[in-house]
Amino acid sequence: MAPTNSPDAAARAWRNDVILARLIQSLPPASLGAVSSTDRRGWAYAVPRLWSKLEPQHIKSFRLLADTIGKPPLLPIGSHRFYGSLVRVLDLGMLSGRWDKVDYQHMSAILTSCCHLHTLDMSLCLSLRSSEFEGLMAASHEMGQALANLDISETSFSVSSMCNALELLPNLKSLNLTSTQASDEVMETISKHNTSLVHLNTTDCVDVTDVGIRKVVESCRSLSELILIDCPYVEDYDYLARAGISYQWDESIDTMPRNPDNEGSSGEDDDDDDSLGDDNSVEHD
Repeated sequence: MAPTNSPDAAARAWRNDVILARLIQSLPPASLGAVSSTDRRGWAYAVPRLWSKLEPQHIKSFRLLADTIGKPPLLPIGSHRFYGSLVRVLDLGMLSGRWDKVDYQHMSAILTSCCHLHTLDMSLCLSLRSSEFEGLMAASHEMGQALANLDISETSFSVSSMCNALELLPNLKSLNLTSTQASDEVMETISKHNTSLVHLNTTDCVDVTDVGIRKVVESCRSLSELILIDCPYVEDYDYLARAGISYQWDESIDTMPRNPDNEGSSGEDDDDDDSLGDDNSVEHD
């Protein structure tokens, strides 16, 4: 019988760990909870998975999260000193009553502890004031550096607060500003401080114009997708096409806007050219 510290034993242990890790990845939260209560090994594998992506469904669970996230784990988990360092995704999109009950006190407790947070969905968190939003984005320097995806759609934050907050998030890859007060001033801030941006959604941002979009496109070299639905002052789609940006300008129309200078004097044959495809989002070379 080979000793436990032999190369074969080490290889078997490694294979067992890989198999267990893959199994853990496929388990639903309830099963993960059961695994975490079996022994130290089960805890070490299941708890990080349970905390990686948080989707609180009710205000009570949200507040319990705020009370727990800064505490040290009951059992050690690698180098993690508190639960918040395990969190990568915080999605408030399914939280019942989020528009009037998500408050600064609880959000501050959460974000202060989430030093490795990658994705944050704060859509419809209407009870948060502009100054509070700035404070939340400044809650943790590490979190600000780590955050890659931010959704603040349908919030009421002021232009200055959005600008101040975005300055603290240099590594953003995706930003959703749908139905906010975002303006060309916000676009200018993005062009200076969020140059790694890949995806930008300005749906229903009526104060965004061609001027602001040009600044973003010129500075954000990785930008590949723009959603411009209901942006009445963004009209220079030829510029976006030349820049190679995939853009969506209307959720109900399948064509891209045509250049009036290229249209014939008669509109009788226009119906033949009304559709450029079934996809609202068109990729330009």
